[in-house]
Amino acid sequence: KYDLSGQRLTAALTIDNDPGERFPDFISGFASCRLLTIGDYKACFGQGLVMWNGMSFNSLGEPSAQKKSQSGIKGYRGSDESDFLRGLALRLKMRKSELSIFASCNGRDARLVDTGYTSISTTGLHVSETERIRKNSLHEYLAGANYTRAFGTWQVGITGIGYFYDKPNASRVTETSRLQRYDGIWGNVGINFFGSEGNFRFFGEVASDAHLAPAAVAGVLWRPGYALEMGVQSNYYSPTYIATHSAGTT
Repeated sequence: KYDLSGQRLTAALTIDNDPGERFPDFISGFASCRLLTIGDYKACFGQGLVMWNGMSFNSLGEPSAQKKSQSGIKGYRGSDESDFLRGLALRLKMRKSELSIFASCNGRDARLVDTGYTSISTTGLHVSETERIRKNSLHEYLAGANYTRAFGTWQVGITGIGYFYDKPNASRVTETSRLQRYDGIWGNVGINFFGSEGNFRFFGEVASDAHLAPAAVAGVLWRPGYALEMGVQSNYYSPTYIATHSAGTT
């Protein structure tokens, strides 16, 4: 890995090889100035029902870990070969609001047949000849935007994304897979909020996919003192809600 951090420019380069792979197997990099990011990046917005790459690193096991902390657009420095976006991202900061616009075209390892793809692999391993053939054999195109505005101790944001693969879904339809299967252009939109009143912090997000299947998360944290913190969270996911780029919520 190589990392460069300056006042006006931040850049990074990652070259990764697993044992048995041909060198170089995975190359990732980005360059970022105040407004623009080019290359590989992460996008994390709201409570993760619509768009969230990577993990949420709040203190695991503590009540505050229930709430995700939006980081927006960040250059990608990891070695996971599937959980990032590749393209351009524009981040405009104003006094009380922020607008992020992003677009991506990224390869996916997939098993292909004459009619399309039947499965997608996220292991990042390319040791066998079959794994090398499947490497980046499928491409995903994605575009999205987020607008967040502050209102005193509260902030409200809206996130929308649209995406599709360059080959049709040819996987076999089963009783379980039919609820989480899509083909062609898909997308998600969500509205999120976060605010504090005294010792209480409130957070949540409501979202929908392209077929109007809903999902929602809401919670409240209470911290009256340094040694005590309590929280409660409620989640709802429609069985047919499909959000390929969302983060898991437990």
